[in-house]
Amino acid sequence: MTSNTLTRLIKNGYIKSEETGNPLAVLLRILVIPLVYIGGRLGIHPNSVTALSITLGCLAAVFFLRGDLGLYAFAWVAAVLLDYVDGGIARRTQTESHVGYLIDTLGDRVKLIALIIAWSIVHGGTLASSLTVAMVSVLAVTEILSHLLVRHKQRIPWIGWSWRRAPYRVFGDFNMHSFLIYGLAILPGGDLSLWSNIWLLLVLLFSSGQTFAARIVKDGAICIHVNHSLLTRISRDRQS
Repeated sequence: MTSNTLTRLIKNGYIKSEETGNPLAVLLRILVIPLVYIGGRLGIHPNSVTALSITLGCLAAVFFLRGDLGLYAFAWVAAVLLDYVDGGIARRTQTESHVGYLIDTLGDRVKLIALIIAWSIVHGGTLASSLTVAMVSVLAVTEILSHLLVRHKQRIPWIGWSWRRAPYRVFGDFNMHSFLIYGLAILPGGDLSLWSNIWLLLVLLFSSGQTFAARIVKDGAICIHVNHSLLTRISRDRQS
């Protein structure tokens, strides 16, 4: 794929610039382009797509518990793909909002936590339970602190493929493509599903470390800024 093609897709809102070094994320973005286009033309609200994605993700966890692996695979893949659709529609129709972002982010975590718990119940054992508690804890703490603390600097967008870096971007970055990898890896069961949970925990720990570093370090010094605007909104909501 040429740099000009990527640039055009980014400009049209189909691909995020920071994902261009991740071939799996780019592939998933390209696969849902027809759905993004149709959704935008029909005026479908991104939050409606998000709600459907969350519903399918939770249903997938139920199917996994019941052993309906065919339905599970369909529901989980559909939930992941729809999560790429809602953001694409929001960018295309300029309906991005902070509320939509929060619903999307928290919904993603709900889907993943539901599937992790379902896997733990099916797999059984102390190790599975310990991994589940660790992953859920990391997810919860990361989400709370990432919203309470202000990020000091953003990632610098870049365009272009780096195949030496691609494996790291696919298996080292935590994002929706990670949900797809995890969901498919636990499908066969056995040792592969166990190692996929260990992999996910390591990715979550690395991702949370990057999240905290971007919020507590600035120009090599400790610098913590609390998100006062969020606290103000919460305080107003409580008073009303």
